[in-house]
Amino acid sequence: MSAEGGATLETLARRWNRRWSIAAAALGLSIATCGLALRLPPLYALLIGLGAGVLLIRRRPRVDATLIARHFDRTFPALEESTALLLVPPSGLSAMERAQQARAASAFTLLPATLKLPGRPIRLLWILSGACIVVALSVSFSAARVGEPSIGRTVPFAAAEPPVLSGIRLSVTAPAYLGGSTRHSEGDADAFEGSHLTIAAQITGARAAWLVTTNGDSFPLTKDRSARLVAERSFLYQVVMTRDSFRVLSEWHRVTVLPDRAPMLTVVRPEERTLLPPAPPWRVPVEILVSDDHGVVDAHLLATITTGSGEGVRFREDTLTFAVRESRGTGLLLRTELDLAALGMGPGDELYLSAQAFDGRRPDPNEGRSTTLFISIADTAHVVEAEFDGLAIDRMPDYFRSQRQIIIDTEKLLADRARLTEAEFRRRSNDIGIDQQLLRLRYSEVAGEESSAEGEPMSGREHAAEEPADPNAAAVADPNAKAPTDLTAGEGHSHDIAENATLLARSTKELLQLALGEMWQAELQLRTYRPDPALPIEHRALEYLEAVRQSARSYVKRVGLDPPPLEPDRKRLTGMLDDIRNARSDLRVEASDTLPAIRAVLAGQEDRATFERASRELAQLAAAGPGRHLATLRELRAVQEGIERGARCAACALRLRAGLLSALPRPDPPAAGATPIPPVASRYFDRMRRP
Repeated sequence: MSAEGGATLETLARRWNRRWSIAAAALGLSIATCGLALRLPPLYALLIGLGAGVLLIRRRPRVDATLIARHFDRTFPALEESTALLLVPPSGLSAMERAQQARAASAFTLLPATLKLPGRPIRLLWILSGACIVVALSVSFSAARVGEPSIGRTVPFAAAEPPVLSGIRLSVTAPAYLGGSTRHSEGDADAFEGSHLTIAAQITGARAAWLVTTNGDSFPLTKDRSARLVAERSFLYQVVMTRDSFRVLSEWHRVTVLPDRAPMLTVVRPEERTLLPPAPPWRVPVEILVSDDHGVVDAHLLATITTGSGEGVRFREDTLTFAVRESRGTGLLLRTELDLAALGMGPGDELYLSAQAFDGRRPDPNEGRSTTLFISIADTAHVVEAEFDGLAIDRMPDYFRSQRQIIIDTEKLLADRARLTEAEFRRRSNDIGIDQQLLRLRYSEVAGEESSAEGEPMSGREHAAEEPADPNAAAVADPNAKAPTDLTAGEGHSHDIAENATLLARSTKELLQLALGEMWQAELQLRTYRPDPALPIEHRALEYLEAVRQSARSYVKRVGLDPPPLEPDRKRLTGMLDDIRNARSDLRVEASDTLPAIRAVLAGQEDRATFERASRELAQLAAAGPGRHLATLRELRAVQEGIERGARCAACALRLRAGLLSALPRPDPPAAGATPIPPVASRYFDRMRRP
């Protein structure tokens, strides 16, 4: 009998828990229905209802068979507070307890067939569910009555409401090379250059909405669509909403773009110009401090080495690494020691050194460079100094110094001979020979050699056997015509040029003649496709040309400025003022009005169009300096809304006027007045004016 009573208690406990779960689910469903009636988004309403139901089920009262037994003890006195003994097996009870269990089992069988369980909490859930259903039905019925116009009556247009902006959510995602982290704000934000911006607006009751920026961009906004853009430069933005005849503008919000600056390099050692002695060792310590706003990724040295002198100067570029790198915050301290001998330098050579650093910006990293350092090794050659009373001038033209290029071309031809065809090899050898010929012709003109009709120097070869035209034919045909001054012109060719007779000294001409002879031999070898024997001949020609360049120098006298003589007897104290004009200028420049809408608001115009134009002008000024005029923009909006509502704010108007005046450009300072006349000079002029 006791086992049957215990099973009944367990069944009653499970029944109570099931009734609670059904009531909680009904309450959650009614809450979701009420949310839909209140025009919440369906997803939000369902989530709220489901969350309420699950929460009530998980937090239900802990009702079990023991709690039901305790309820029966309070409800039925015949059980003698012994209902809980029905849940214990007889083997675990004493003799007295088993006797009491038997009495409780007998009393339990006499209970009514329908046992009432505690139902106040469950009834409360059902009452709440019914209340939610009533609210949902009343809201739906009211909305249907408002949306259905009565017969013979129209809904006034003023009953419509303007759209409302509930909030703005701005998400800033940093570039990938800066970590790609995302930050959220409620309108204003600072963003690194290249960040991705997402601007979402919570808008209610708008037919159309879009976002405008001071950069000239416009992005449509919907419930499921946000504005996405990349931060390239600072700007302001606002949300524009329209519905029927309403057009609502939000406040201006700022996005300040923080540019990623290039690395800055500071040379600690060595000095900008360093001169080393001609004797080794040539070791130069280099120390560079590099700083960057986000960190330095790579840094190295760029070296340009010059060796040789004259036409034999050679340039070589190289990239050198740093031996030591020490972190200093977001920067680096770089150290190394240069061994100039290991770089192939010697006395007279120079090294142009600069440091280059890159940051982590992608895809195009910022590049920073230091100042150029000049490191040179003193030359062992002694310079002969002479006290000449003048300036040395090199009279040889610069374009005559191209024999070195012919040597370089010949050496390259010999190096490439193995991979060239025979036709290509002959063509290039002939081209170099033509270049050698053209250079020889130029030097021949300076040396004053005779040339043929085509300008070819003869160099001792036979004269051209061309019969010139008779220059006196015109005089014979017309005796009255003027005869030419030189009747022998055209009867032969010139063996020298008068201008070149004194251009160079005799010893210089002899050296130039030797150079021309070597050029002729080199040209002969090149034109016959034999560059191997031509190369030493070209070098000998270059040596002669260097000797000519050193000897062909002249000295001219240093002269200064020789001003024209003064003529005081003719110019001074003549009293003639006819050529003196007034220095006043009658040029008038009209200043352009750069901020007409702001000036109109200050003048008292209060229409909507003027306020919007003034807002755009202020936004352009604020974009140039973010944060400077944002307060004035808000005051302008507050004053405009106060005028439209008919409730003016005197304090807002005063703050707005002060902000607009500060936004106007400052006027040019007035011209300074004339200095007052000293008292002594004033008395002097007074006495002069007296009769």
